[in-house]
Amino acid sequence: MSRRLTIRLLVLATMLLCACRAGEKKLAKMRPQNTAMTVRVTSSAFNDGELIPQKYATADNISPPIAWENLPPGARSIAVMVEDPDVTGVIPYVHWIIYNIPPTETGLREGIPPREVLASPPGARQGKNATMSTGYTRPAPPPGRLHHYHFQVFALARPLEPPASGAMARAEFLRQITGQVLGTGEIIATYQRPDEQPPSRANRAERENPGDEPRE
Repeated sequence: MSRRLTIRLLVLATMLLCACRAGEKKLAKMRPQNTAMTVRVTSSAFNDGELIPQKYATADNISPPIAWENLPPGARSIAVMVEDPDVTGVIPYVHWIIYNIPPTETGLREGIPPREVLASPPGARQGKNATMSTGYTRPAPPPGRLHHYHFQVFALARPLEPPASGAMARAEFLRQITGQVLGTGEIIATYQRPDEQPPSRANRAERENPGDEPRE
C-alpha cells in the first residue's frame, strides 16, 4: 500500500469517527444557556462511564434509578432527558423525557411506569421518546460500536407547561427550558449488544464456578 493511499485512508477514518460523535454537540445540555454543570448526578445501578446493566436494556423498558444533589438556589422544578448522540442522524436519539419533578425530590426510583402523568414523583410528567411512546425506552444500538447514554438533569426556574394534547416531544421540551435552566448535571452510561460486550466479573465467575450464584 502506498504512503499516499495510507494517508487518505487515515484521513477518511478520522472523518468517519468525528461524524459518529458529532451528535454530542446537539445534546440538550450543550445548548448555550444550559452549560452550567453544577448538579451532581449518580446512579446506584452504574457508575459514570460504565455499561448499563442488561436489566435496563430489555424489552421491559425498566428505567434505572438516578439521584441528584447540589441543586442551585431558586430551582422550582427538575427535568431529566436521556439522549444517545452516537446514532446516525441530525439529532440525538431520545430515550426518556420526564419533567415537572418537584425540587424537593432527590432522584428517580427504578422502574418508572410508562404513563404521561405520574403519581410519584407527584406532579411529574413524561414525554415522548424516539419510538413515539411515553416514558423510558431501552438502549438497543445496532451492532458494531459502543453507544453513550447521557442522563441529563436540569434544575429549572419554573415548571414546564404540558402540551394541550399528547406527551411532550424533544423540540417542545428544548423550547420550554430555554432561558429557564439554573444548573445541569449528567451521568453517562454506555451500552453495546451483549454478544459484543467484554465479560463482566459476574459472568467470568459464573464460568469459572458454574455451581455458584453470580454476585453483584
